[in-house]
Amino acid sequence: SEDKIALFQTLLDETRRGKVTRDRKEALAGRFEVTRVQEVQNFDTYQNYLKRRAVVAKSCQSSSPPDAPIADDQWESWSGPVLTHPTAKKITTAFKLDELHVESNEFLFFHGTKPTVEKSIAEKNFD
Repeated sequence: SEDKIALFQTLLDETRRGKVTRDRKEALAGRFEVTRVQEVQNFDTYQNYLKRRAVVAKSCQSSSPPDAPIADDQWESWSGPVLTHPTAKKITTAFKLDELHVESNEFLFFHGTKPTVEKSIAEKNFD
C-alpha cells in the first residue's frame, strides 16, 4: 500500500548516508526512491529465528548488569545511533509484526537487492 511505501521512504531518507565503500565503484546516488515493498515471510525460518532470539535474550539477561537493552549513549559511543530505531515501531505496527525484543537488543535492519536476488531469497532463504 502507499502507506507502507511511505514508511520505507521515510526509513531510507532518515538512514541513508552518502558514504563511499570499497565495494561501491560507481558514483553514489543522491537519493533512493521506494517504488515497491515486497513482504516475504517464511514460517519455518521465522520459527528458527524466534528460538534463536530467545537464546540470545537469555544470554543477554544472565549478565550482571544485563547486556540488553543497550542505552542510546552506549550506541552513540560505539558507532552512532541505530538509525532505524525512530521508524521501527511504525513499521512493525503497519506490517503486523511482533514488537522488537529489547531484551535481546533487536532492531530492524534492511537492505535493497536486485529482483533476481529477491526471487532467490524468497525461494531458498538466505542460505
